[in-house]
Amino acid sequence: MFGFLIICLLAKHSQASTDTTLEGWQFDDNSRSTWTIVWTCFSTILACTWTVLRVDVPPRSWSAIKRNSAKIFLWLLTVLCPEVMAWGAVVEMFAARSIAVSCNSAQALMDEPKDESQGQPVRTWSITQGYCVKMGGLALQTQDHWLYTVTPRNILAFIQAGVITCSDFHDDDIQDRAKVDALGMVFTIFQSLWAMCNIVTRAAYSLSISPLELGTVAYVACGIFLYGFWWNKPKDMATTINIPLRYSRDDIPEEIRRNMDASPQGWVHLRGLPSEKIPPPALKDSSGRVTFFFADGPARFPSPSESSAIRLSHGRKALTAVFATFIALSFSGIHVAGWNFIFPTEVERTAWRIFTLIAISSSFTPLIVAQGPLIAVWLAGKKLLPLCMKSLGDPNSPVTILEIVLADGSLYLYFIARFGTLALMLSSLRALPADSYITPDWLSSIPHI
Repeated sequence: MFGFLIICLLAKHSQASTDTTLEGWQFDDNSRSTWTIVWTCFSTILACTWTVLRVDVPPRSWSAIKRNSAKIFLWLLTVLCPEVMAWGAVVEMFAARSIAVSCNSAQALMDEPKDESQGQPVRTWSITQGYCVKMGGLALQTQDHWLYTVTPRNILAFIQAGVITCSDFHDDDIQDRAKVDALGMVFTIFQSLWAMCNIVTRAAYSLSISPLELGTVAYVACGIFLYGFWWNKPKDMATTINIPLRYSRDDIPEEIRRNMDASPQGWVHLRGLPSEKIPPPALKDSSGRVTFFFADGPARFPSPSESSAIRLSHGRKALTAVFATFIALSFSGIHVAGWNFIFPTEVERTAWRIFTLIAISSSFTPLIVAQGPLIAVWLAGKKLLPLCMKSLGDPNSPVTILEIVLADGSLYLYFIARFGTLALMLSSLRALPADSYITPDWLSSIPHI
C-alpha cells in the first residue's frame, strides 16, 4: 500500500512538472521510440500473465487443441481481468488448505490405532496434495483400465473406505508431473523489475510516464499476488496421478461405488481417444455460477448441504473477501496515479478519470455484496452484529433482487471501465508528451568511487 502511494505521488509530480508539448509516433528516435514503449510493456504484461498462470488438470478426454485453447482462454481472461483470476487464486489457496485439514482428520481416524500399536509416525496431507485433489490431479485406476477422477466431494469417503491415503502419492510425484518454467520465471522477474525501475527513474527525473507504462505496473502487482497465492499449486500438471485399485469397474464394493455413482462424469477409459465433442470451458456452469478453473466446478466454497472436503468457517470465508477486495483495489487503484497525466485531448483525460473511478467502485461493490452476508454471520457469532442487521446475518436467508442487481450491474460497469482504460492506454500512444521519448541517464547519478 505504501508503494502504491509512493507511485501515485511520484507519477503526479512527474506529470505536473513536464512540458505539455505532444509528439506523435516515434519510430526512428535514437533514444526511445514508441515501439520501445509498446514492446517493453506488452512483453511485461505477457510475462506477468502467461508464466504465472497455473491451470487445473484438463480432462483426459480433451484433445491437445482443446487443452491449449482452454489455457489461452484463461490467459485472455487474465489479461482482461487479472484481479478476477487473483480472486480465484485466493479461493483455491483456502480451499487447498481446507482439503488438507479435512483429509488429515479423516485419515487420523483410520491410522491412529494401527500406528500407535506399531509405533510408526503418521504421515499428513500437505497443501500441495490438497491442490492436487482440488485441481483434478488424482484418479483411481481399476484393473480393467478405467480411471475415476477424485474430487473434494468424495475424497473423504475414499479415505474412510481405505482406498486412498496420503502415502499413495507424495509431493515429489506431483512436482514430477508439473512443469517448472525456470527461464520464463527469470524473464518475468527481470521484466517486472525493469518496469518498476523505469517508473521510479522517470518520476525521479521528472519525465512523463505513459498510461500504458502505468497500467503495466498494475499487471506486475497483480502478477505478484497470483504467484504468491499459487505458490504451492503445481504448474501445468498435464496428467493425473493414478492410484491402482484391486477391483475391476464391475466388481467395486457397494460403499465405494455409491460415491462414484454420485459423479459418473468422472469415469474415463485409460485407452480412450480424445473426444472432440467435449465442450470448451464456459464462463458459467449450469446453475449460473461463474467458473474460473477446469476441475470441480466453480471457484467457490460449497454450501453447508454439500458433501465436500472444503470446509471453512464464516470467518475464513470472510477473509477471502478481504484479500479479494485488497487485490481489486490495488489493481484498479494504481490507475488513479494517472489522474494528472497528459492525454491527447481533454476528453480522454476526463474519460480516464471516470473509468478509473468506475473500476474501483465496481470492483469493490460485488465483493461486498457477495461476501457481506458471510461477514455478518461471522459478526453474529461474535455477538457484534447490530440488531438492525440481524436478517443479514442469517445464512439461510435467500438472495435478494437488490443484491443480484448490484452484483451484476457492477460487473458490467467494471468490464466497460476495463475496456475503456485499455483503449485509452493504446490511443494515448498517438500523441505523448515530448519528454516521454527521453531515456534518463540514471547511471550518471550513481556516485563514482
